[in-house]
Amino acid sequence: AVKEVTLTVTPPSGKPITGTPVIFDDFDVAVRDSAGEYHAWKRTPDLKVVKNDPYAAHDELLTQYTDKNMHDLLAYLVTLK
Repeated sequence: AVKEVTLTVTPPSGKPITGTPVIFDDFDVAVRDSAGEYHAWKRTPDLKVVKNDPYAAHDELLTQYTDKNMHDLLAYLVTLK
């Protein structure tokens, strides 16, 4: 199953709303919640936005592995035949 990126937005006065991002930039944020309802806000310092990315750890690894690491790994896998 594919896991989706979600945003949890907490307005200064209100409860947190979690949904799939529709707009997510420096100025605006909008999500569609699980019921299909659309919610939008202007980005302000007191608007709390948390990105829930289930693949963040995998993305971080991309900057750690060098081409040599990948070559060495593939060379090792070939020896396992």
